[in-house]
Amino acid sequence: MYRKDVLVLRELAKKTMEAASWDIQNERRELWSDFNSMKTRRVPIFILETMFAWRELSSDEDREFQCDNHFFLLCEKWLRYNLLHASLGDDFILEPWITVYPEYNKNAPPDWKTYGFNIREEHIKDTLARRYPNPPVKSIYNLSEMVTGFIEIDEEKQKKRWTC
Repeated sequence: MYRKDVLVLRELAKKTMEAASWDIQNERRELWSDFNSMKTRRVPIFILETMFAWRELSSDEDREFQCDNHFFLLCEKWLRYNLLHASLGDDFILEPWITVYPEYNKNAPPDWKTYGFNIREEHIKDTLARRYPNPPVKSIYNLSEMVTGFIEIDEEKQKKRWTC
């Protein structure tokens, strides 16, 4: 029934696995780990919005999506976009999986700014780094001050989106 779609996805998955296993991927993981730990090393470069240049950066073959089934088409787009990003030469880490995002209820979208702790951060001059001079968790008793919210997933829309 979806033979063509499965063949397309298998080929893209094979290319993704090959690219995800490049030695440079582990080097990039170390680079990001060092950067996030504020160790002195070069600043990683990450091209944030590669999809705005999809038409200009991708080949004619990669530009045309081939899957007919909606679920498979979402997977195909994810794989093609990530393979394109991996080819740009920034410090993007290509992982060998597809991330599935939830469908939120439109009446109750999550407000991520209201979660966790109210943390004061300081920008370190002439860098992209931040410093947190007053960490909110000093003891286990501080955990009761953490703010949590309510996330509502649209189960019906979720099933419709991610089923064949």
